[in-house]
Amino acid sequence: LIAGGNGQRAIRAGIESGWGMPIDPDAQPNLCLGNEDTHFAESFLERHGIHATPLAALSVEASSRLKRWSLEDCAQTINQLQAWDDLHILTVAAPGENCTARMLEMVSDRRRIKVVCTPSLRRVAALLAHCDAFLCNDTGLMHMASAVGTPVVALFGPTWPGIYLPANGYAHSLGGWRMPCPYRHRTILGPPLCLAVDRCLIDCGGCIDSESSDDVAREFYKAICVGRSRNAYEQDYRFSRAKQNA
Repeated sequence: LIAGGNGQRAIRAGIESGWGMPIDPDAQPNLCLGNEDTHFAESFLERHGIHATPLAALSVEASSRLKRWSLEDCAQTINQLQAWDDLHILTVAAPGENCTARMLEMVSDRRRIKVVCTPSLRRVAALLAHCDAFLCNDTGLMHMASAVGTPVVALFGPTWPGIYLPANGYAHSLGGWRMPCPYRHRTILGPPLCLAVDRCLIDCGGCIDSESSDDVAREFYKAICVGRSRNAYEQDYRFSRAKQNA
């Protein structure tokens, strides 16, 4: 980390140093899903009539309010996306969590939005694998989406994307991490002090809300277009292979 490497590289180095297990430097985290999880995702999408339509996902989940992007801005981003494209959106929510419901109250059109609320993270990952892109905060869901090959746009605030953003080339970070802060860790793993005391330490409301919904909507739409192109290519490739095998 001190040399400028990301968290993924630091973990790989720790495994090699501590366990003596060399790892391919080009290897990326890959979450292998079982048939049961894949069947759940396909059935869920078919049941809601969104199996073959443009599909994005988002989550307002966060381990701290300082790591959660504004719910109002998130709702505005959805409104802008729906105005630009005939898009279906999955919103991923933890059981018992109410931030998603509060955010959806501010969305103008909920007809093409489906809430995913399941305690099974593998099922969530299977659904994310079918999405063209995923919008989220700096959370474990960000890494799960990346590990199933879905492009990610992640909102960062007190944490440093240079460490925590997935390093697969299909993840992009936005948010207040560009704001100078003496408490933000750039060379060590672990949460900054503001997360421990649950308040901003430089007399502001929190750095994550510095990004506008306009900028986030534009970047997310770019990611959706990238994911849509990749998914179309993979579907054509699978069809060609199946035709050759037949």
